[in-house]
Amino acid sequence: MLKANFKVRPELVFEIEAKEQKDVFRNIASIQEVFSEKVCGLCGKPDIKFVVREIEDNEFYEMQCTNAGCYGKLAFGQNKKGGTIYPIRKLKDGLPAKSEDQPPFDFKTSGWHKYDKNKVAAKKPAGK
Repeated sequence: MLKANFKVRPELVFEIEAKEQKDVFRNIASIQEVFSEKVCGLCGKPDIKFVVREIEDNEFYEMQCTNAGCYGKLAFGQNKKGGTIYPIRKLKDGLPAKSEDQPPFDFKTSGWHKYDKNKVAAKKPAGK
């Protein structure tokens, strides 16, 4: 059995236990993808927190910037199997890329965006 302690940042350390090197590697990759954000992608400040919101029995995972005036966020999607999550990096307008001609996300902000209730309301069908 292989064991490893993997430090993402000073206050966040994961203990990994696996039978094979590939499993250790896979676990580290998953941890890095989700937990390695050290600063907000919009303002560059380290003032980020983990948030889980529950709406109509659905859980939504995100990182939020707590820096006054910024309040950026990075949303996470959920895999159907395995209980894992992954970052949903978006374009500057907070929407995912619509075509292969667009970059997959805004590289300047690492896919972080600001919630804009007006854009959300514009996407909803009338009467809802």
